[in-house]
Amino acid sequence: MSRLPPDRSERGGRARLSTVLRVSRRAPRLAVSGSILMAVVVAAGLIGTRELGRRSSPVGSGIATAVSASPAKRVAASSPLPTAAPVGLISEPSSRMPAVGQPTPGPGSDGGTLCRLPLDRGGSGAFLSVPTAGVQNAMIPYRQPVPDPDGHPMLPDGEDPADVSYTWALTKWLPVRQEWVAPDGMRYAYSDRLGALHVVDARISQDRLVNGSKVWSVIAFRPEGVYAAVRGGSTAAAGLWRIDPNSGTVRQLQADGAWRYVSPGAAWALTTTPPSVPPPSWYTPQFGPFGNTLVRLDLATNQQATLYVRTDTEFRLLGVDDQGDPAIADLHYVVSPLIIVTAPGRFLSVGSGSWVNAAVDGGRTWFGENYGPSVWLKDSAGIRAVVGPGSGQVRVAGACR
Repeated sequence: MSRLPPDRSERGGRARLSTVLRVSRRAPRLAVSGSILMAVVVAAGLIGTRELGRRSSPVGSGIATAVSASPAKRVAASSPLPTAAPVGLISEPSSRMPAVGQPTPGPGSDGGTLCRLPLDRGGSGAFLSVPTAGVQNAMIPYRQPVPDPDGHPMLPDGEDPADVSYTWALTKWLPVRQEWVAPDGMRYAYSDRLGALHVVDARISQDRLVNGSKVWSVIAFRPEGVYAAVRGGSTAAAGLWRIDPNSGTVRQLQADGAWRYVSPGAAWALTTTPPSVPPPSWYTPQFGPFGNTLVRLDLATNQQATLYVRTDTEFRLLGVDDQGDPAIADLHYVVSPLIIVTAPGRFLSVGSGSWVNAAVDGGRTWFGENYGPSVWLKDSAGIRAVVGPGSGQVRVAGACR
């Protein structure tokens, strides 16, 4: 029986929009005629000016107010967000995680470089120098990412990479997103044109076919194995399997469900629970699964729990932070707060942007944001914008060193 070749979007979103727009922060937020603009924001990353100015969330978003405070000093805060939380949800107190609104960028002295952060710029790698001082006098330092000549490695099967990531263990770029790389940075997984699962030894670029029994869509490479979903007759991958990267042995964990991320001890899925609203017209399957219900699967007990439900909007999953809390983006508006779900029915809401992904880096988490664009950092001091990369897609592609 012939197998259905994997959809390009299931292999990391290989079909990308090449159009980019340049938008001032003074531009109107939303308009009925802006559907095409919205699609470009999500697919290719909105390219903004250097101004990461203060922006308010549209009225009626139902998100709690975020308090603006910097570890060093207070900066000008975002315009207040509506204070009413969604029905059945509780916003965490500001003391749980101090947050900083987006200040205006400036060229002032930044006191040196804290670390170099790898960025995935639409399948090509670049490094962004994160300044030590961060926000000073309500100004966020501006740094232009430096493209790496070796930042566009090809997949072993000859295909162009849709996403890249950087492994500091081998000091090299890999042709897959960060979640598909083993925690030690030595191996990565991918599915070929027919959906067969491969594992590559990145040290010697040795490609090995591990399992070709299904049309696999890779989700994550964890110490216990490679997690993947399966594509059947539909365009979306579903279910959750764990494959031994050495023997190719398969274990089914869930027969269905739109599982998107796997973190230590848990997997995360989005589903739609009535009553619900349709996704915005500009959102397409290419952007990944969406839903109004966030579900957590305990990988030890195989028990599911619902953590977050909204009846007035849909959202997408950005990833999981260093504390194991999922981060989501509201799809009702192109520009929205970053929502971190801390417990069933409890959440934090900070900042404002067109969020791309979350990348864990030890005891801290980096967030890419395409509206400013800007890079945000969450650590023990709180969460705040730390550097403005000027223009282009901002997907964090590895740890900052």
